[in-house]
Amino acid sequence: MTYEELKKAYEMAMQKCSELESEKAELESKNAEQEKKISNLKRESEDKDLRIEHLTELVLKRNKMLFGQKSEKSKFICDGQLAFEGLFNEAEAESDPAEPEPTPETLTKKSKKSGKHRGRKELRTDLETKKVIYELPEDQRICSVCGEALTEMTVEYLTTRIAVIPEKIYILPSIAKHNTLCFAGCAAAAKAT
Repeated sequence: MTYEELKKAYEMAMQKCSELESEKAELESKNAEQEKKISNLKRESEDKDLRIEHLTELVLKRNKMLFGQKSEKSKFICDGQLAFEGLFNEAEAESDPAEPEPTPETLTKKSKKSGKHRGRKELRTDLETKKVIYELPEDQRICSVCGEALTEMTVEYLTTRIAVIPEKIYILPSIAKHNTLCFAGCAAAAKAT
């Protein structure tokens, strides 16, 4: 081998070496990116596993609430029968047998209610009263048949409310006025037709 061939081989080896170093740098950067992706995916996977576990527990609790046993009967079931042996004997064991039995007068509790207080309680008389009257507008107080003005026929009590405005309390009775009577005789004529 001559010097020229060696020099050429050396240059080719150096070029190959630089190519390999650039490839190595590329692969290292790709490797770092892949490791970041892997760590992110692991973290997401762990988060999802925790969420799945949490949701599974919630579903189990809900199912137990909906479809689980509704009482504690199973503690006392024995061969299909309820076993109350010794369950209610505590009162008898604690009681004094020499003590007399209670009479019906001592056992019954008298009601404090009497028949006088039925219905709504009376409102305080010292409160200011402001009447709220609902009337038909002027254009609706005219007879549709003859065009005469309607006269007030009835006044109907609707309700009473207590209005509480800071530093002021007053009663608001609501009253509706019905204007449906026409003295011109149109109602009788309308019924006849």
